[in-house]
Order: sequence, then C-alpha cells, then structure tokens
Amino acid sequence: MYDYTDKQRNVKDFIKLMYNKTLSMFEYKNLPESLPAVELERMLQTNGYLVVTKYKGEPTAFNAGLSGEDKDVYGRPTLAVISNPLYSATVKLDKDAVLIKSDDNKHGLQWLFEKYGAIINETDISIVVANYNKRMQTLISASDDNTVESANAYLKEVQDGKLGVIADSKLFNSLQTSPTTTNASNNTSDLVELQQYLKATLFNEIGLNANYNMKRERLTDDEVQANTDNLRPFADNMLENRQDGIEKVNAMFGTNISVDFGSIWKVKADDFINATDNSDDSGKDSTADITGMVRDIYDYITKPDSDEREDNASQKDDVNDEPDKKGDEDDEPK
Repeated sequence: MYDYTDKQRNVKDFIKLMYNKTLSMFEYKNLPESLPAVELERMLQTNGYLVVTKYKGEPTAFNAGLSGEDKDVYGRPTLAVISNPLYSATVKLDKDAVLIKSDDNKHGLQWLFEKYGAIINETDISIVVANYNKRMQTLISASDDNTVESANAYLKEVQDGKLGVIADSKLFNSLQTSPTTTNASNNTSDLVELQQYLKATLFNEIGLNANYNMKRERLTDDEVQANTDNLRPFADNMLENRQDGIEKVNAMFGTNISVDFGSIWKVKADDFINATDNSDDSGKDSTADITGMVRDIYDYITKPDSDEREDNASQKDDVNDEPDKKGDEDDEPK
C-alpha cells in the first residue's frame, strides 16, 4: 500500500519509473549476445560510463573504476580497474578496453532522477496533506492529554475518510477550534502547478518536450521554439558519446554495432530535422512567390497596355449602344 510518508521508498520507485522510460532512449543494432542493450544503458545511465573488454573471448561491458589520470596531459584516465564477482582485472584503455561515456562529464542520469524525485515527492506529500486539510475547515487545540488523544482519534477518522466523532462531551470544555486562514483550494492548485512544472522540467532535461505554461496564456511560436532548442544539447551530447564509444568498440573487436535515438526520442529527432529542412525550403519558395507577385503588380500598375484597355472599353461601349440602335430602328417610319 502506498505510504506518502515513506520518502526513501517513494523516491526509489520514482527513479525506477524514470529508468523504465529512459532505458529505451537509444536503440542499438548488431549487438552481440555478450552486450545486451538494456544492460549497456543501465550501466551508462546509472554510473555515467562503462568499460568494454574481452571476457571469455567476447566483448563484455563492465562497471569499473578509472585511474592513470597522471599519465595523460589532459588528466584523462588511462586504466580501468574491473572488480566483478566473475572477473577482476586492470586493463589499459584504448589498448585492451574501450571507455564509453554517457556524456562528456560521465555524469549519467542517476543524480538527475534523485534530485527531482526528492522534490516531487515533497510536493506529493504537500498535496496529500492539503487534500486532508480540505476536509477540515478548522484547526483544533487542546489543553490536556485526554483531549489531545481524543482529537487525534478524530483526525485519524477524518484522514481515513470516515466521519470522526469525539465521544466524551466533557472534552469540549478543554477543546478549542479556530478557522483556517489559508485558502485550501488555491493552495492545492499552486501545488499541482508546482508538481507539473517540476515534471516538465525533468522531461525537458532528458530531451522530451513537456511545456509548462507559467503565463497561463497561449505560447507564441518563438516561445515554443525556444523550449524546443533547450531539449537538444544534453540528448545530442549523450548520443555523440555513445556513437564515439561504439566506433572504438567496432574498431577494437571487429563488430558492426550502431546506435541512434530510439522510441519517442527518435520521432522527436526526425521531426526536428524535417521541420528544419521544410522551414528552409518553404522560406525560399515563399520569398520567390512574394517577389514574383510584387513584380507582376508593379508591372501592371506602372506599364499598362493602353491599346488593350482602349479595345476593351470600345467593346463595352458597342455592347451598350446596341439596344439603343435597335430601338431607333423600330421608331423609324416604314
């Protein structure tokens, strides 16, 4: 049963839920059986990096500690220390093993999910408490233990969704109530908006467009485009690091692995590319069309064909004169 006060468990469940979504963020092709895609992403997203080396003749991914930074002029690791229940070794990077990073700083997504999971959980608690408070329009105060105990029993009944009753009438002498000073309805609305804002911000961080309109108005095209631009850098950085690592794996172990965005991230990436291409093409076509229209209108106004207009005018006059001539002929004596 869900317990909104069990913060540690709720945050863990939230992180698991997010990983269920992000583990399909990238799609691998031609992976050998020794490199399961889910395990690769799990290591990269939780630890920030992994090391691929040969184990029983097959390329295998391991979590490892990195060392040997003092041997590189840029402070990059040159050694990987693998400590696995089935395999332990120290291997040289770019010689015996390949380092694949989740992002440039090997940060991963664990810290991001922990941060927003903790804040969102606090918001959930506040929403639950605000929901309980909407059932009570007054605050209760008591001056002795018996009254406190009876008041707590009453509040427990209300929290359970039941009609609470204080059994002993003598307790009313020491029990006092006062109206709440906050607007419970507005408070709940603010909490719901905060929760939506936090979730939208988290999804934006991992490249999913979940606009949250703080203005409570319609967003302009520029505002929507600005939000779309914010989605690209981190997701693209994650893809580039995976592609660089996979290229090194292919070169070292003779594999033919490829990686690209998967699931909804693939759809968003394709839509972004198509929208950019169409925008460039439509801009050129519309400019040409407008230029041509302006030129035609200008030529029509400044360089009219006077002969053609005079002919049209004379034809109209002839048409208008025909009935009159016919009438004149009828009036002439035979």
